[in-house]
Amino acid sequence: MATAPKTYTISGLSVELGRDRVKLGKVLAGVEPDQKKGERDLYLMKTVVDKLVDGEAIAAKTARDTADHKIKDVKSKLLEMDLMEKQGKLVPIEEAKAVVMDVMSAVRSRFLAIPTRLAKRMAGVQDPRKAKGLMDRAVHNALEEISNFNPSNLARKKPSK
Repeated sequence: MATAPKTYTISGLSVELGRDRVKLGKVLAGVEPDQKKGERDLYLMKTVVDKLVDGEAIAAKTARDTADHKIKDVKSKLLEMDLMEKQGKLVPIEEAKAVVMDVMSAVRSRFLAIPTRLAKRMAGVQDPRKAKGLMDRAVHNALEEISNFNPSNLARKKPSK
């Protein structure tokens, strides 16, 4: 003797399948119930499982499509960055750091050279205004040298990876 398939309410399905009742109700929205008992919709387990499997397959395809889109987007950005680097519009961070360090080194050396340059000229100066004038000129000369400094003239080695 064959047993008749059992029907379930959404609450009963929730308990049997260990799924949230509200989410299960949303999954079954639009699905014709297999039976009605008064105001209650009753579903066969097969109907519900088929709908859940279809929904999970759609969700998995959507997730794959989203991942594929993200991969294409990243690849596109990498190609764009590679082009920008070849055009000289983008430099690797290590190269930029090296140039900044070169500029800082040039500034430092120019200012450290001021006392040496001024030592002989300042030796006999008694007038504070004349001493200040000499120092001002030395500082301005150093700043002028720094403003003419062009880091792109430096022979840069590519940082090793």
